Amino acid sequence: MPGLNYILVTSIPYTMDIQQRIELIKTKLEKVKAKDTRLEVFGAGDNPWYNMEGHHYILNPPLAEEEIEKTEKYLDIEFPEEYREFLKWAGNGGAGPAWGLYKLYSTYADEEFMKEYPDFCSMDFPYENSFAEDVYKVLKEDYYHRVEMDDPFGGFIKLANYGHDMSAILIVSGEQRGKMWLLDEGTTITPFFQDDKGRGHGVSFLDWYENWLDEQLDPNARPTQF
Repeated sequence: MPGLNYILVTSIPYTMDIQQRIELIKTKLEKVKAKDTRLEVFGAGDNPWYNMEGHHYILNPPLAEEEIEKTEKYLDIEFPEEYREFLKWAGNGGAGPAWGLYKLYSTYADEEFMKEYPDFCSMDFPYENSFAEDVYKVLKEDYYHRVEMDDPFGGFIKLANYGHDMSAILIVSGEQRGKMWLLDEGTTITPFFQDDKGRGHGVSFLDWYENWLDEQLDPNARPTQF
């Protein structure tokens, strides 16, 4: 894209604090919006066949600290800092990967489920760092590898829907707290992976979001891992 130095733009944020990086992400979002005027990127435009509304590159208004704290108390967790700050400084859902980010109240199960399983989000996500590192080694050779699920588990919230029962989840409890994983309901659970930006193999919330933007801005960027 004319005027965009991809290497420079994607290397600066990792010396930035979280709020500065969020501002950079918002700038990139505007660039993608200006580029995709016909809303051709997956999830950007409406799909009447599946009754899905696109995000149109619009973020919902941010949340106040009090609203975030109220949800944290209800779920008995503290959200990972990157996601927490995004809610406050960027928006409460809207534009984002897949069909866009869910609003906060849609990231966890309904009231009836939470009454039956009140510790669903606060229980430790069962897949530990050593497991993730082993999977990263496989993903480095086979980027689209999937890991079969064990028993049902918790310790996460859902952030976005890719369709066909696939969701991007953010781990909120356990060793992988703050990392993004790809959940295919009842079949596979695989960590998002990166090896080309000097950030480490694990993908944080802002990594995941920014990787999506970079994919739209740079024709040589690695495609989404699903």
